[in-house]
Amino acid sequence: MDADRRLLIACLDLTALGDDEDERSIEALCERAIRPFGDDELTVAAVCIWPRSVSLARDRLSAPGVRVAVATGGFPLPDAPLPQRIEEIRRAVDAGADEVDVPVNRFLLDEPDALVGELRSTREAAGSATWKAIVETGGSGKSVACAICHGDTMKGLGNVPRLAGLHPIYIARQLYLFKDGSRNGVDAQLMKKAVAQLTDEDILALAAYLSSLVP
Repeated sequence: MDADRRLLIACLDLTALGDDEDERSIEALCERAIRPFGDDELTVAAVCIWPRSVSLARDRLSAPGVRVAVATGGFPLPDAPLPQRIEEIRRAVDAGADEVDVPVNRFLLDEPDALVGELRSTREAAGSATWKAIVETGGSGKSVACAICHGDTMKGLGNVPRLAGLHPIYIARQLYLFKDGSRNGVDAQLMKKAVAQLTDEDILALAAYLSSLVP
């Protein structure tokens, strides 16, 4: 495997944020994180999971350097009261999370004082863990949600194929082919609007994210 591919894999966060994640799926996720291609010298950067799975993931990750990231603080929609979200963050950190991914409500962008207060409170709750603020944008109009056709967990929906866990280079290549018109069959028409405004950076980010999901 060449150096660029190894670097891409080493930067991945493998994600298991489905509603049906259980002990077996988390154990499989951790095993894949430690040996993504059966290579004892290559690991991904982190696993991203729900708070309820932190202790299990911490027990199963034997390789140094694979971090436990947790979608918490009301993720994905921060509609719970702030004290409740703060307590969720603290519990995740106490359970062993290395990183907390915390959503920030986009409507607070028009209320700077409230925004600063929420950011400060969630950052303090993270303690020594890495804190990442995720802005819930509600969509920018650049594309359409993949989940509409591919399902909430990207594992496919009806005749629409899965995206979760496919190789990032394969995903990126397919998106480029849809965008430049090389793929122009009947099914390709559904993808034209989705990819029309994507930049190269968008495509690479999508490929990295989708490949990190458990198939």
